[in-house]
Amino acid sequence: QMPAVWRLRWNDPTVLFGIVCVLLPVVRGGDPALLLQYFQEPSLLIGLCAAVGVVWVAKRGGDEKLEAWEVRAATWYLLNGFLFHYAFDFCVPILNAVPMLRATYTEMDGRYGCVPHIRCQGKLGVSKPIDPTIWVVCHLEAMLDTPLCFVIFVAYLKGWAVRRPLEIMLAGMQITGTVIFQGTELYHGLRNTPPAPHNVGGKGGMLQHASLDPWGDWARFECQVLFFWFAFCVLNSVWYAVPARLAWAAATEVARGGVGARTRMAD
Repeated sequence: QMPAVWRLRWNDPTVLFGIVCVLLPVVRGGDPALLLQYFQEPSLLIGLCAAVGVVWVAKRGGDEKLEAWEVRAATWYLLNGFLFHYAFDFCVPILNAVPMLRATYTEMDGRYGCVPHIRCQGKLGVSKPIDPTIWVVCHLEAMLDTPLCFVIFVAYLKGWAVRRPLEIMLAGMQITGTVIFQGTELYHGLRNTPPAPHNVGGKGGMLQHASLDPWGDWARFECQVLFFWFAFCVLNSVWYAVPARLAWAAATEVARGGVGARTRMAD
């Protein structure tokens, strides 16, 4: 029987999280055909092939018997490597892959800039450079976080002890990247998430234009709820909580004896 880690587990939190992130722009666009854009991007297909290759390498030579929390952790690393760090945080903003999603990024955060051939807040032909901090963070995710996620995934399934220090190192990188991403926007007064005219912050303070009134300016309310409260505040917090929890588990294993130690997490 195929080990649990090789089966697509629809109830896995990371799988569900990824499905929501993939489908939300399609639902918002109101056209199921937009889903095809994901399968028309060479960069995404290359990343998918890399992820499949990582699974193939991990599967060779037998499988480590994993506890339920370890299966979830391995899934987190595999999908982070391909879907979040590579596809969402590099291919879309840097390579301008998936026009539907790239246009959503410009609505979500003005720091992503605009490219003339993709709609920028409803307009074509607009050109605006990407913020240098965002550019650096996106490249670091693709060059460092993605390969580390893949290595840690293999390490889980092979039972390599090296995964523990790698997890601690990656957790520090993920949390630092999230702090930089959110912190620089906080420094600038929340004027880009989402960009004007639906911006949250203004000259009068970071929450000067915050709106929680759906019966007032609906466009402002929708953009702020979706892009600021949900995407910027809630979704980004995942990359504080999960890396910190996994790093703590790895550090506990090291403290208990390293190679032979196993941490138990509540299911």
